[in-house]
Amino acid sequence: QTTTTSCVNFTTGETVANEVIVPIGANGQVSFKSPVAIADLVVDVVGYFTDSTNISATGMTFTPISPSRIFDSRDNSGFQGQGETLAPGASINVIVANQGGIPPSNAKVVVANITATNTQGPGYLVVYPTGTTKPDTSTLNWNGIGQSVANSAAITLGSNGEITITNGGATSVDVIVDVTGWYG
Repeated sequence: QTTTTSCVNFTTGETVANEVIVPIGANGQVSFKSPVAIADLVVDVVGYFTDSTNISATGMTFTPISPSRIFDSRDNSGFQGQGETLAPGASINVIVANQGGIPPSNAKVVVANITATNTQGPGYLVVYPTGTTKPDTSTLNWNGIGQSVANSAAITLGSNGEITITNGGATSVDVIVDVTGWYG
């Protein structure tokens, strides 16, 4: 089925990431279409949903919450991470469990909006469970100076209820994390 809504928007020369939840077609495939531009495409599968008959077997249900900021590295933000601009190649752990409506022990996966702001040049962020190996896939990409770019992501929590954010770019960036729900 063709849709008239977009999942990713970009301009010439940009690298843009977005997490999208889409149904699989009857043939077991999903389709991608760029109506006006030729573009290279990278698809990373990060999970799947089963039908409702398997919910009790997996034990995972989604609980939405009112969006809540739990991390903001900008100076004087008043949040966890305040004043900790992420240097090139640096990583920072973000406490998620028991923050902003995320329960201290039940949550296994958090749904969050990750924002890069005050960018100093092109770059990307990788977000993953604390205590695990950093994946080779980006969570968020930006192309220039002074941008604010956001992306929604579902991130498994590390055993300590934390996520790690790594700056894969060559310049510093501020990071904001707003939680919107959890699976548990």
